[in-house]
Amino acid sequence: MDDIVKQAMRKWPDVPNCFGWLALDRRGQWRMRDDAAQQAGAAGDPIRHDGLVQFIARNYQCDTDGRWFFQNGPQRVFVELEYTPWVARFHAGRVTVMTGDALQVETCLLDEHGNLLLAGTFGTLDGIAGQSAQHRHIALLSDTDLQAIETCIAWRDGYDEGDPDASPGDLVMPDGTRLPIARIRADAVASRFGFITSPQRHPHAND
Repeated sequence: MDDIVKQAMRKWPDVPNCFGWLALDRRGQWRMRDDAAQQAGAAGDPIRHDGLVQFIARNYQCDTDGRWFFQNGPQRVFVELEYTPWVARFHAGRVTVMTGDALQVETCLLDEHGNLLLAGTFGTLDGIAGQSAQHRHIALLSDTDLQAIETCIAWRDGYDEGDPDASPGDLVMPDGTRLPIARIRADAVASRFGFITSPQRHPHAND
């Protein structure tokens, strides 16, 4: 978290939380949702200002209820998640998330819609509220990188799509580690990994 943000939190400790105005989409874009977007149920406009994107990334955290937020000075701006709190990219055998942090992948999951999810830790991430640097995180792989990661998947012959416990294959990491691809239902991801997709609908979680 930025020092200037910490100073603002100490100076103004009782600023009300903000809900509904910021979202993270399935491609890792931060989106600003004004009143009109919220009333229409729209995704909102992508934030394209590099400085603001980096500021959000540096101050993106989670509370103990599993609600993700951007600490904007003294105010918590809670984030509406289109799917997961992290979105992964795959390039040159390396997995990173939208903040630029490298994800050390430990588990690979496939939901019923064909979305690939990667779970693991951020070895260098520090200071996330209510969580340690070694907390296990879940990231949706951006659909823009599905073709790139396809070359690292060893599909299993005779895979039974009707069997919810059957693994369709392995994700082969650059170091040769093979991670079996497990199945998961999309509606079970949030509860399994302990996050709330819509803090706006849970503004007083465990208050």
